Amino acid sequence: MVKKFYTSVGAALIVFALIMLAETFLSPFAPSVRDAAAIMPPDLTAVNALYGTLPPAPAMPSAHASTYIPRYEPTDRRQADAIAEPFAPREASETDDEFLYICENGLLTISKHFNHIVYRTENMATAPPVRAGGTPSEQAAAFLTSYALPVPYGLAETEEAEDSCTIRLYPRLGGTDCLAFPAIVSLSPDGALLTLEVYSFAFDRLSGCKLLPFSAACAALPLDFPEDTRITLERVAFVYTLKDSILQPGYLVEGVYADGELFRCILPAAVFAQ
Repeated sequence: MVKKFYTSVGAALIVFALIMLAETFLSPFAPSVRDAAAIMPPDLTAVNALYGTLPPAPAMPSAHASTYIPRYEPTDRRQADAIAEPFAPREASETDDEFLYICENGLLTISKHFNHIVYRTENMATAPPVRAGGTPSEQAAAFLTSYALPVPYGLAETEEAEDSCTIRLYPRLGGTDCLAFPAIVSLSPDGALLTLEVYSFAFDRLSGCKLLPFSAACAALPLDFPEDTRITLERVAFVYTLKDSILQPGYLVEGVYADGELFRCILPAAVFAQ
């Protein structure tokens, strides 16, 4: 009897040890026991009272994802000259942080440390032409291509103003739109280039993480609006966003207030084992 008791205790200890080892070696690819409560769907009564019925959960590649970090590489004068060549530079100078080029149609600035390129035109009438027609995002991509700059082919957002149209082209990570470091192109009402801004660095995988279900992530939706505030949530998407200098997965939630103003919120989706 005593022997059976110790045999049972020993078996239980072995199972417990295996569980702890599995949690250690799979971290951060699987949630720890301590994360279990965070992944359980919360009571969404307060959320539903303010936002109404939640949109359907977005499609995700799997229950796991990766985090990424931007790779900043210094740019030397030879590399900067090569970037500047399509802009037809006439004069060049530099500071401690940037290379500056006075070009045929504007001013080009290239960062020495952050893979950041900015171009501002001075004479819109001589801005390089793009093909006739097409959407603003297609026109923006055509300008980037004409200057041999990288063109993100993910999500595109357009913001219209009285004297300009701003297009943001977002890169993709693992097939998912990344809301950080977009290429930004501003056009005049007649389609001439005003400014463009591009980041040219790569993204390196940092680690894996478990994904929080959308229903659990919704517990982080803000609830401190006035009592008569009403928001209708219309869309949710799985995205990457920059947090603590790391690109992490999240849920982009969009909707509209009762007065027609747009609502936008990003909810963290990553769960890291402790």
